[in-house]
Amino acid sequence: MKATGIMAREFNLSNGLEVAVYYPQDEKEIRELLKMAETSGREICPVGNLTRLTRYISPAKLKHDRYMLVSMSKFNRIISYIPENMALTAEAGVTLGQILELTGPQGQFCPALLFLPAQATLGGTVASNQKHLLEHAYGSIANYMGGIELISTYGVLNFGGANVKNVTGYEVSRFLAGSGGVYGFISKVTLFLKPVPDEMVYILWKTPHAQAIFSKLAELKRMLYSLKGCWVWPDANQLYNVLFALFGTTGQVEKEQGQIRQALGPDAFPIAAPEIQAELFSLNEKKHQARVIVWDKQQITDFVNRRDFVLYDYLSGELFTNSVPGETAGVKYDDPITLVRKLKVRLDPAQVFIGDEFYA
Repeated sequence: MKATGIMAREFNLSNGLEVAVYYPQDEKEIRELLKMAETSGREICPVGNLTRLTRYISPAKLKHDRYMLVSMSKFNRIISYIPENMALTAEAGVTLGQILELTGPQGQFCPALLFLPAQATLGGTVASNQKHLLEHAYGSIANYMGGIELISTYGVLNFGGANVKNVTGYEVSRFLAGSGGVYGFISKVTLFLKPVPDEMVYILWKTPHAQAIFSKLAELKRMLYSLKGCWVWPDANQLYNVLFALFGTTGQVEKEQGQIRQALGPDAFPIAAPEIQAELFSLNEKKHQARVIVWDKQQITDFVNRRDFVLYDYLSGELFTNSVPGETAGVKYDDPITLVRKLKVRLDPAQVFIGDEFYA
């Protein structure tokens, strides 16, 4: 089914399956798509650059022409960026790469966008509430959202803005982080930024001993104030990789770098950011794809000893694995809360936007 006047192209998903993706360029074309969905009985699934589509909708369901995939990638303007205010407002289709390229020379960044695909869109990142490796230290994307514009069947809604003081009542903009497109199209987002640390150093430690990891990390954690990340993962050589991320002032980072190397010996060495960047992107992707998150300390120890995990985030206390033992103290999804249901009915009374793939 094609939308007259609206750009659409076939996207080869997998195994020869091609699905139509619509690319509206303004609010008027979005209205046309909403009308099409309502009259045809199909559900709209907002997407960005299709970097993680099959994680939310199975290819099998796409075969039945049940959904209308609508990409916001043509909404790709930077609306405003005032470095003095450390705030950026951009349309949903702006890529994370564009944002990092713009803010980096000004010595500013959004920590929640690090180690995510550069081609991913801002709207998609917000809608899926993309997790990131530095979340324990810096918080999720919701922590950096000052405002959001939502286009729903109810109309164009604006929440918050670039001024911290204009936030009153419920922080709806942050609530919409992770909504997965069930309430409407995220069309515009305002992000608050942070200064880039004076020094950002990575130290890699390789060890064959699982028990040494727990004892040494417990010892070091008490003295490392600039430690923003500490990740453990097994490799193909029967070794454990432990990566430390030290972000802070030059003097503090240099001091703590020396403490790490003194405690761990020659097996711990600094590694340049470009050399480890590909590994960090890979770890972040494995974290997203892991089937289970484990928090129980004893079970974490067992998983590490068996090397049955893809990533252990030492600071957050989360271990990511693809094994699902019966007693795992892992992810459990609660029943939908009344507030979420009411908001869904209010913003999407015709149930045009995809909802049954999510627990909202």
